[in-house]
Amino acid sequence: MFDSSVFTIDQSNLDSRISQATHYLEEYEKEVARAQGAAGYVFRNKEDALGRIKMLVEFAPEDTRIKDLYARAKACVKGGAGNINEVDPAMTVYLENEENLRKHFADASEKAWNDFLAANAENRLEKNFPVPDFKKYTIDDMKDKIVVLDGIRYPDNQFDGADGEYIWSGTRSDGMYFLKIDGR
Repeated sequence: MFDSSVFTIDQSNLDSRISQATHYLEEYEKEVARAQGAAGYVFRNKEDALGRIKMLVEFAPEDTRIKDLYARAKACVKGGAGNINEVDPAMTVYLENEENLRKHFADASEKAWNDFLAANAENRLEKNFPVPDFKKYTIDDMKDKIVVLDGIRYPDNQFDGADGEYIWSGTRSDGMYFLKIDGR
């Protein structure tokens, strides 16, 4: 077990401390090699090696020998975490393809929505709230009208009614719209 109070570093013992850290790191590397990528393996020299290297990095971060030890320790930690595969950019090309498809369909959807709104501009109710009062407006006044409701979040605004599934929008004071969503 590593004790940082005993492992003191100064310029006079730097070479000795690097040698000690190298010894523990070599033992740790051997343990990682024996584990062959098995996750959950207990490494006896891990704490000793990493503790010493950490203190060396804090004392002399620019020393090339310490940078080399740090790089080897980092590789050991990765190797000791289980089977590690390097990710090649060719392996993630599907992420780019997915992003391109999302952008394509988002652009097509936005264009189709704007075209729909432009084609039906004369039937659109510009002011959604307060909801038109049923005492003033007849069903014929509202027939073929389009109401655009922003800010509806499914399933937050969803509820089951007596005859189907609905989404609501609005407030009790300004009126509410209930949209049936379980059918055409």
